[in-house]
Amino acid sequence: MAAVQRLKHEDNVPTKLDKSLIDDYWLSFIDDLLSSGNVSEAVLYNLMTGDILAASPQSFRLFADEYEHIVTSFNKPIVFRRSGFKVNGCGYKLHMADGRMGLMGKIGMPARGCSVCKTLSLLVVATHDETMSASKCNDVIMNMGDFFRRKGM
Repeated sequence: MAAVQRLKHEDNVPTKLDKSLIDDYWLSFIDDLLSSGNVSEAVLYNLMTGDILAASPQSFRLFADEYEHIVTSFNKPIVFRRSGFKVNGCGYKLHMADGRMGLMGKIGMPARGCSVCKTLSLLVVATHDETMSASKCNDVIMNMGDFFRRKGM
């Protein structure tokens, strides 16, 4: 959590055309999520283009149909209540959805889970394993989403 606090002091995304600098910027957010101890995998998407900005591990992502389902149905939680949602090929049963900014899903017992946060221009997706707290994973993701919203992203 302290790492996310640190990032609140940064002003803007780097404006240089150096792609590695921009990649490092976005990867720092993923690193902060993982270092919280409440997230096992995470990916950050640009909602305008559908591009992955950063992911850890690099193979963690939403398949095209999973991304489309989440993005187009985000404001209709009834869709997720009926069919759940998938992340990286794993199906999650909807645990909670606010219809605006966040989704929480779980799979199995002891439960592994997934939290998704949508901002104006970003989609943050994270999973946690059975040793981690679902509510703490969700809090970390939603706090990051709040940070991005305050920055107008």
